[in-house]
Amino acid sequence: MVALEGRLTACIVCTDGDGVRQEAWVNVLLDSNFFEPIYVVYSDSTLRQYTLADRTGEEGTLDALTKVKVAFVHSSDAELAFELKINEIADKIFQFNSPGNSPRDGLGLLILRKTKSQFKINVSEIEAAIPYIKGQTNESPSLCRRSENICEWHSLIDEAEVTSKKERQDDLKHLHLLVKNQPPSQKSDCADAYKQVYHFLGSPKPILYILDDYNNYIECKQSVYYPTKPIRKNLANYYHETKPEDPIGEFEKILKGFCLILNNLSLAFTIKAPPLKFEKSEPSYELICQTIPLKAIAQDASQIAAFIIDLEWLPLIDKQTDSANEKIDKQTDLDNQEKRNQWKKMGSMAIDILSEHYPEIPSFIFTGLKPSQASQEIQEALIHGAYWGFPKEKSHHYLPKDSNSYPQDISEKLNCITLEQHLTKAADRCYGSYQELPFPKQLNTDASPRIWQQLTKRLNIKSSLNECDRGQALKRLIAGLLPTAEEVEPLKILSGGKSQAQATFLVSPICQNDQLATRFIKIGPWLIIQKEYLSYQKVIQPRLNSYTASLIHKPILTKVDKEQLPWGALMYSLAGFPEGYQNLLSLNELFEQQMKTPKGGDFLLECVQNTLEKVLFPLYQSGISKPTQKQPIWCWLGDVLPSFYTGKLIPLTAIESLKFLDEDTASNDVFVIPSPTVEETREIGWEKALAKLNELNELIVKNPDQKVLLSGWKLLYIDVKETAEEANIILVHPLLGMRVYLTGDRTDICLRFGATWIRPGMLVNVLVCLDSKAQRQQNVYDNLSAFELPKSGKNTSKLDIVQLILKKFQKVNKLDKKWLHSPLEVFGNPFYDDKYITITGHAAPIHGDLNLNNILYPVSETCGWLIDFERVKEQGLIAFDLAKLEGEIWINHLLPYLQELAAISPEDIVSSCFQLLYFSLQSLDFSGDEVAFFKTKISSTESFSSMSETLLIPVANAFRVIKAIRIFGRLKCKLTMEEFRWGLAGYFFNAARLYFPPSREKSDNYSATFAFLASAWHLSAVLPYNEALKLKLDISPVANPITNVNNP
Repeated sequence: MVALEGRLTACIVCTDGDGVRQEAWVNVLLDSNFFEPIYVVYSDSTLRQYTLADRTGEEGTLDALTKVKVAFVHSSDAELAFELKINEIADKIFQFNSPGNSPRDGLGLLILRKTKSQFKINVSEIEAAIPYIKGQTNESPSLCRRSENICEWHSLIDEAEVTSKKERQDDLKHLHLLVKNQPPSQKSDCADAYKQVYHFLGSPKPILYILDDYNNYIECKQSVYYPTKPIRKNLANYYHETKPEDPIGEFEKILKGFCLILNNLSLAFTIKAPPLKFEKSEPSYELICQTIPLKAIAQDASQIAAFIIDLEWLPLIDKQTDSANEKIDKQTDLDNQEKRNQWKKMGSMAIDILSEHYPEIPSFIFTGLKPSQASQEIQEALIHGAYWGFPKEKSHHYLPKDSNSYPQDISEKLNCITLEQHLTKAADRCYGSYQELPFPKQLNTDASPRIWQQLTKRLNIKSSLNECDRGQALKRLIAGLLPTAEEVEPLKILSGGKSQAQATFLVSPICQNDQLATRFIKIGPWLIIQKEYLSYQKVIQPRLNSYTASLIHKPILTKVDKEQLPWGALMYSLAGFPEGYQNLLSLNELFEQQMKTPKGGDFLLECVQNTLEKVLFPLYQSGISKPTQKQPIWCWLGDVLPSFYTGKLIPLTAIESLKFLDEDTASNDVFVIPSPTVEETREIGWEKALAKLNELNELIVKNPDQKVLLSGWKLLYIDVKETAEEANIILVHPLLGMRVYLTGDRTDICLRFGATWIRPGMLVNVLVCLDSKAQRQQNVYDNLSAFELPKSGKNTSKLDIVQLILKKFQKVNKLDKKWLHSPLEVFGNPFYDDKYITITGHAAPIHGDLNLNNILYPVSETCGWLIDFERVKEQGLIAFDLAKLEGEIWINHLLPYLQELAAISPEDIVSSCFQLLYFSLQSLDFSGDEVAFFKTKISSTESFSSMSETLLIPVANAFRVIKAIRIFGRLKCKLTMEEFRWGLAGYFFNAARLYFPPSREKSDNYSATFAFLASAWHLSAVLPYNEALKLKLDISPVANPITNVNNP
């Protein structure tokens, strides 16, 4: 074989039966005008020769193939190429690869391009490869390089065939370089693609559950899936409706194609493909529940992005031996097509169960059945909740008799891109708002100008609704919640308590001139609205039939603008409330009205006791009788304790390599906080995790620029202000529960964590730089600086302020030989010599935010209704729920009034405040009559002895309610005082950190300091009795005064 003058000889080894791919290769090589003749080796080991003059080809024999300049070999035909000794025949070799087959070693440079349904190689790329083919350069031609155009990223991932962990890393590395190195012109020209790739690389990597009976015949090695070998002949025949010539080879190709799909999905998701093993029986829901791993799914629920479910699951085949003369038994009951068809029901039944259990997690069909084969089953799956269907590219249902090619009717294959797109579509389909308003003038802004002004201020709407994105978003949310109302009038703005929602308010809808029932609406960031919705569905609704606002609509989702995170909205019915909403009062308002009146104590006591007995006890009841649980302190109190760390989130474009976001590949200069392993017990996991954090704590003091990988931390909250260049996220340690508060680039955070399908609690990997001292604790020092403290000869440090306050309190109350723990020492830097703080307490469903504004009372009724379920927990500390209720009374009513009393005293205000606080803490710890105890203390103290009984009425009323809460906790909920005190200590410390006086100058109000001292008081009652704790503090070995209060 001699090349024509000036041209090169080429060989193509490709055994596709339809000849489409071979023809495309021949044409592109001939069109380049560099190659002639071109030889093609076909599936039947025949050879054809093509020239410019004869593009139809002339038959030849393999014996004639002796030497060529270059060979192009399809990966799946590697064995044939090796038999031909292609490495000896060809000077240069290129291996081309298409979806469905794995690349092979020893076959030259790899071309990762589509060459089947679309031929993605052009003449100019062939021409550019000529210097390499001629040996004039060793540089790989552009043909073997991936596109540098970010607009083509879809095809890059679509063609990604991950057959090893290294290949997965290489694919992601290439995309990361595209993001980092994009010129400004291409960023603007391909803005959408840039954002898509950014999100693809930086977003959480949630779990995909693949429920398919092919799972029984594959295995996962180093997070890459492969077919399990050897494949038995009877198994291969069992999985074919027709009888191919090579059933084992065909079934192996099917499994390889299935594994390649799973491996492609693994670029963006964590794949779980559990075996689905069941014996011959009849399809049933009971069989489904026995087969799918419901327990594991329940544990993973918060991390699951979707279920991918095959329709037909076949029972396990009996093991048989294969021999040349053996008659293959395909199980008699399955030879009957009617009986075989019954197994097509399995997938739709699984979708039905999972959609009911987890309505927030979309299910997708993934089947090799053609619509003509399973139209009824596909319809059933869609009816039961499937959002979309993906056809399998290669399965036992798609096997053309004369071809190994994929079917031509596949419209959209399953890969990590198409799935992510459909996750977004599923969220929009389930929760999305109207894109066009059915009633453009639905929102009545003129009826109550004052209310409307308050609402627009909460939502930061600065211009008319029609002229700003936020105004339009509000209108879409209202229209989605009240689609039939022709008019909606805001009635009343409610306090959001500790909620991170932007607005909570009552509205009155009007339809056909009829005023409908008042509704309660809450608007906030989509992540927060999702959290409340899921909490209500899974915790509140199954346990409380009454005395709660009732959720009557799925949340509504809408986009605000391209630079903002989406908003969400919830709507509750106030069924059971009177329509006279103006007479609806919160417990906070009742205290304002009643605490200072002589009979107010009786009324408040009745209101609180009825709410405890009729509302909260049914909520807690399931956990009261169960054994107590031991948890790290942050798991119980993490919502109120200050963030354990603060720091900077390193943006994706500033990360040198994506390997820094993988704990297995991070470089040595990155300190890794690893994900917990399932093999460890809780206690071992806690100890290892805290030891790692202790090591980190020492490291960041020495090196403030230390890069830290937080691997597998839970996403809790995202805060993006409208105009700020920076944004914030809060993450939670997966084992210990401590928070980290990170500030980062606004665009980076929005692109990585702003997808509508991301749910609270999903795990993220982020690279950060942490502060050596958590900045979120600084508010405590600032709030404590209100006192006129003694001047020292040197500048007073923040720590000095804390110690001066503690010493002052001890001195005023003659506790010189006693001690109080500083909450900053315990909660702010809890690294101890050998142990960490754990709390043993009763776990149960809790409300999580018993703010006095979250309990509403209809007029003349004494049982409150709960609202605001954003912080609900399925397993929370009961003691904290009750401690928050008590603490709210202290902070909002009792402590401000104690300060008023202190102002009457002739002594200095600080000393009087400290004395009254001490008497109050003692009184409520007293086992007898707390009011009599307090009055005795007052009358026996000269500076207070002139106070009248009338002045003490508010204190007595507050005491009675607080004591009732504690008695309820101890007697009805079986709580120990120790767990109660931990809850109080955590709440008061948080109050000291967050307190901002509502109406007076900070220097005139000492409530933050009161709260700080109350926290110290309760800590000092529990820490000496925690034998496992050895604090790095100077603790004098004296009796604790708090536990010795028995007599007035």
